[in-house]
Amino acid sequence: MKVYKLSIGAACALEWPAERVVIQVLDDSTDPVVKDLVEIECQRWKGKGVNIKYEVRGNRKGYKAGALKEGLKHDYVQECEFIAMFDADFQPESDFLLRTVPFLVHNPDIALVQTRWKFGTAGVWRIAAIDDAGGWKDRTTVEDMDLAVRTALKGWKFVYVGAVKIPLWGVVYVPTVITLCKALGSPS
Repeated sequence: MKVYKLSIGAACALEWPAERVVIQVLDDSTDPVVKDLVEIECQRWKGKGVNIKYEVRGNRKGYKAGALKEGLKHDYVQECEFIAMFDADFQPESDFLLRTVPFLVHNPDIALVQTRWKFGTAGVWRIAAIDDAGGWKDRTTVEDMDLAVRTALKGWKFVYVGAVKIPLWGVVYVPTVITLCKALGSPS
């Protein structure tokens, strides 16, 4: 199975109230074939009733950090409190949000819940903390570390949850940023 199908499928299978989650797929691919395949997969899930948004920028300024920065600007994200991020080659367990978001809901001082990883990054950010630290900066290729340092300097706290693992199911180079950004609110 293709990388994008596994990644998008895993994101769409996360356990969370459907009305409280938006799956945002950020695609910075320069390959029109890849773009078409990813968009078709997103439409397939949308047809199943999943609230999924496929976003493409007109330029690749800032690469991944630039895509993340632009991703947060969409109106539907403004209603969200948290964003769970997965690199394109991750397949989170279906209970990932249930095991991470409560840390943020019950402690307003926490900016990030970081999970154990084998390749790349995965975690859940409080959007207010991202904004407080000045957002994603595209001046670096280590956008996650850069944001974490700036957020910590603002006094925000972090939680590491080692029991939640994000399995790597394949080491594949994907020229797109299909960073699956979950823009979500807490369940009510």
